[in-house]
Amino acid sequence: MTSKTVRLFFALWPDEKVRKQMLARARSLALEKKGRMMRSFNLHMTLHFIGNTSLDNMRCLAQKAAEIENRPFTLELNRYGSFTKQGIVWLGCSKVPSGLYRLQRKLGQQLGQCDFEPEKRQYRPHVTLYRKALLAEQAMEAEPVIWTAGSFSLISSEPDRDGVIYREIKRYPLETRS
Repeated sequence: MTSKTVRLFFALWPDEKVRKQMLARARSLALEKKGRMMRSFNLHMTLHFIGNTSLDNMRCLAQKAAEIENRPFTLELNRYGSFTKQGIVWLGCSKVPSGLYRLQRKLGQQLGQCDFEPEKRQYRPHVTLYRKALLAEQAMEAEPVIWTAGSFSLISSEPDRDGVIYREIKRYPLETRS
């Protein structure tokens, strides 16, 4: 008998105002004919990709994530770039706040107590805007999107007829406990 699995990741999950700004930046690139633009409700910044895991392990991951202490921080998404090998066009920060790196590192350490091994390669924070597309230039300036990250989320990835839908399972506020 096989146990049910879910496909998961942890991410910064923007509010609707920030999502609309991200979508406007994607549209300004006008790459729709050269690639597939992400649907606005799927826009996010991945902290850790878990992949397929059991419901039992999901409970462990959720519990360990709840133990994270980190102050909120502000991102200025002001740069377009691409991962040419993967065909990804992204929006990111020219200067990544230390709070984001701290959160990603702490979360990885906590999740390591469950059946999860964080990636060894360097964390490259970004919001994917297009798949199967390329930018003419490697990196270029974008009109800034200011995003105050006051929480992070556990997200499930569920297949649908047009690709996948990401659903927020649980939100974790960023705060320092006294």
